Amino acid sequence: MTFSSFRHALRGIAGGIKTEKNFRVMLFCFGLVLAANIVFKVTTTEWLITLVCSGFVLATELLNSAIEKTVDLVTNDYHDLAKAAKDYSSGAALIVSIASFAAALIIYLPYFINFIKGI
Repeated sequence: MTFSSFRHALRGIAGGIKTEKNFRVMLFCFGLVLAANIVFKVTTTEWLITLVCSGFVLATELLNSAIEKTVDLVTNDYHDLAKAAKDYSSGAALIVSIASFAAALIIYLPYFINFIKGI
């Protein structure tokens, strides 16, 4: 990756933060994941799983936004194919989010239960 392409990628992330509410929500959730990892002192494997899942969620959200913007660029009119493209990309983001949430439950629930027992 050249410096120029790295700069474009950072501009894309910044644009997602600036204009995409769902991306900001996912970034906030990523912050919660990082905090939970630190507070619960999760294992290295659990760190890796949560980081990979979070990366997939954030990347998929940006891809969803890119597809939606591309469809909007091509047509402002209602079209079944445009709707399908938007729905499919949104569905992909939802699937990744649900799978990541399930992984988070599996990882954090035992820590949370032990934390509550210790109170």
